[in-house]
Amino acid sequence: MIHYTFYTQKNVATLISDLMQELMKNNFSILWQFELHQKLEEKGFFPKRKQTILEVCNPDEAATILGINPLVGYFLPCKIVITEEEDQVSVGLIRPTELIWLTKDQQAVEKAQEIEAQLVNAINVAI
Repeated sequence: MIHYTFYTQKNVATLISDLMQELMKNNFSILWQFELHQKLEEKGFFPKRKQTILEVCNPDEAATILGINPLVGYFLPCKIVITEEEDQVSVGLIRPTELIWLTKDQQAVEKAQEIEAQLVNAINVAI
């Protein structure tokens, strides 16, 4: 499957806070928090779901994988998306291995597997 998506009983604010704490344990930080639904509303569109996009990065891991293959820069930073629709909150990501596989670089894919495991673990603990 190209993505991991998990559901939680937590509200969005609590989930983001808990996720930030878990990401920091693996030296990830949130570079940007983009409220997609707000931007769409500013432009006159009213989506039926709210989506918050977190761009996350571990600089050590980024430097390592970019050293393996600079094309990986097209896929960075990693994105985690939190979706709120009615009473359901989900959090997920496109699996980094699925993106990095497009480079056809096995060493980069192996590094992406390590990064993906860290991100999925952070999500699992946070939910």
